[in-house]
Amino acid sequence: MNESLEALIKLMAERKTDIYIVPTADYHGSEYVGEYFQIREYLTGFSGSAGTLVVVKEEAYLFTDGRYHLQAERELNGSGIILMKSGLPGVPSVADFVVDCAQSGAVIGFDGRCISAKFYDSLVDKSEKAGKRLTFVTDEDLASRVWTSRPELKSRNVYELRIKNAGSTREEKIAALCSELRSRNIEYFVVTALDETAWLLNIRGADVLCNPVLLSFLVVSASSERVTIYLNRSNEYNVSFFTDLEINTRDYDDIYSVLSEQLEGRSVLIDNRTANCRIKESLKKSVLTEDISPIYLKKAVKNAAECSGERIAHIKDGVAMVRFLYWLKKSVGREKITEISAAEKLLALRREQEGFLDESFPAIMAYADNAAIIHYQANQDTNRELENKGLILMDTGAHYDTGTTDITRTVALGPLSDEEKKAFTVVLAAHLRLINAVFLEGTGGRELDMLARSVLWRHGLEYRHGTGHGVGHILNVHEGPNTISVYRSVNNRELDIIREGMVTSCEPGYYKDGEYGIRHENLTLCKRGVENEYGQFLYFENLTMVPFDIEAVDKKYLSSEDIKYLNDYHRTVYERISPYLEGDELEFLKSCTREILP
Repeated sequence: MNESLEALIKLMAERKTDIYIVPTADYHGSEYVGEYFQIREYLTGFSGSAGTLVVVKEEAYLFTDGRYHLQAERELNGSGIILMKSGLPGVPSVADFVVDCAQSGAVIGFDGRCISAKFYDSLVDKSEKAGKRLTFVTDEDLASRVWTSRPELKSRNVYELRIKNAGSTREEKIAALCSELRSRNIEYFVVTALDETAWLLNIRGADVLCNPVLLSFLVVSASSERVTIYLNRSNEYNVSFFTDLEINTRDYDDIYSVLSEQLEGRSVLIDNRTANCRIKESLKKSVLTEDISPIYLKKAVKNAAECSGERIAHIKDGVAMVRFLYWLKKSVGREKITEISAAEKLLALRREQEGFLDESFPAIMAYADNAAIIHYQANQDTNRELENKGLILMDTGAHYDTGTTDITRTVALGPLSDEEKKAFTVVLAAHLRLINAVFLEGTGGRELDMLARSVLWRHGLEYRHGTGHGVGHILNVHEGPNTISVYRSVNNRELDIIREGMVTSCEPGYYKDGEYGIRHENLTLCKRGVENEYGQFLYFENLTMVPFDIEAVDKKYLSSEDIKYLNDYHRTVYERISPYLEGDELEFLKSCTREILP
C-alpha cells in the first residue's frame, strides 16, 4: 500500500478505530467534488469520480460502480487495495459490507460532514437488525490528518443569472417555496444541495470543477420568506454580493452550531440524500422532517426561458462540434493528434462561441481500447496517439450563458471491422428507438430504458450504466430526479416519471474490454404531444444538433423506420447548423447529413 494509506491504518490503530469509511464526497452530497475533498483519490490513487474506500483493520476495499470497473482495475493494480465491483452479483452494498465485517462492539469512524444522513441511517438500521452493538464516531476526520499537503478550501467569485435566462426571479421562487413549506407546517428548510441553492437564488459560482455552484448552505425561513446563506466569508466579494441582494450571510462552518442552538423545538425539513450526518445530528432537538427537497423536482422541470436558452446553447455547441469533426477527419493520420490534444482542440473551438463559460465536465476523449473504459480520462501515462483506423469515443459538454450541453459521438477514424460496424449500428438503433419514443404521461424512466436496451439484448449485448440522466440549466451536468435506467431502484414512483420540461440524455452504449467502446448521446427536451381519450402523450425534442458518423453504419442492422429517424434528424441538423458554416466545413456537414437509402 502507499504511504498515505499505511499512515491512515496506523492512525486507526492509535484511535482504536476498527473500520474507517472514506467516500467520494463533499459536505453536500455532490457528485463532483473540489480538490479539497478528493481524499479518497489521494489515499487510493483511483481517480474515478465515484467510489468509497473502506478500511477494515489492515485491509482496504474500494467500492465503485460499473462505469469505473476497468479504470479501477488499472489504477489499483499492485496497490494491495481490493476492488469491489458494485452492481455485480455477490457484491454487497457498502453499508452491508461494513456491518458484516464489524464485530459487536466495533468502532466505525468517518467524517460525518462527508457522509449523508441517509447512508448513516442505513448503517444504524442494518447494525440494529444484525443485533450488533456498534459505536459510530462521526467526527473522525482521520484522512485529513494523513493528507498533510491538503489544498485549501477555496471560495471563488459568484455571479447573478440574468432574469431573461432564469425565467423567474429569486423572490418568486422563494415565495413559492415558502408557501409550500407553510402548507406542510414546516418553519425552516435547510438547503444542502449546491445546485438547489444556485437555482433558488438565481446565482452561479465556480467552487467545483465544471459545476457552476458555490460551496454553501442555505437556511430558508418559511414565515419571513427570508434566507441566510452560510459561506466562506474570507471572500469579501461574495459577502458584499449577497449583502447587495439583501441576503444574510454567516460563516460556512457556523451552520452546525446555529442549527443546534437556534432551531431547537422548531419544525425543520432536510433532504437526507444531500444533508450530511452532522447536519442531522445538529437538529436532533428540532422537530425534524426528512423528505425529498421541494426544489429537486421544480429545478428539473424547465420553464419556457430555460428551454429557449437550451436550444440556443445546443446550436452553438453543434457548430463547434461540426467544425471539430471536420478538423479531426481531415487531420488524423496527417498530423500528430493525441486524445489530450484533440480535447484541447474541441475546447478551443467551443471557446470561440459567444457566451461560452466552461466545460460541463472533464472531456472524455477515448481512442480504441481506452474507450472500453466507460468514464475514461486521458492522462500523460495513458494518452494515445490517434491513427487513421478504428473508433474514437468523445463524451464532452459545455456551459454557455443560456444553457448546458452534453454530447457523445463515436467516430470512425478509418477502416472498421464488421464487428465494430455492427456494434456501432446496433447502439445507434437503440438510440434512435428511444429518442423517437412517444409515451403516455406518467411513464417512468425504467420503462423507457427497455426501448433502447432491448435492441442490444436481441444481439446478446449489454452496458453497465444508465441510458439517460437529467441535465441542469447552466448547472450540474447530472441532475435528478429524471433518469432512464432499468438498474435504478425506484423507492418513489413519482420521482421516476419523465415529465414535460425535463432535459434528459439518451446514451446507450457497448464496450468490448481491451478493444473498443461505443456510445451515442443526445440531450432531449420532453414535450407535450397529442391528448385524447387515452390520456396525454409526450415525446422527446432533440436538443443536440450534431450528425452521427454514417461512415460507420451497417444498414442491415437498421430497420426502415430507423433509417427514416436518422434521415429526419440529419435533415434538421443541416437546417439548424448550416447557416453558421461556410466553405469546406459546410460541404463537410452536407456530406455528413446526406440521406441514407433503405
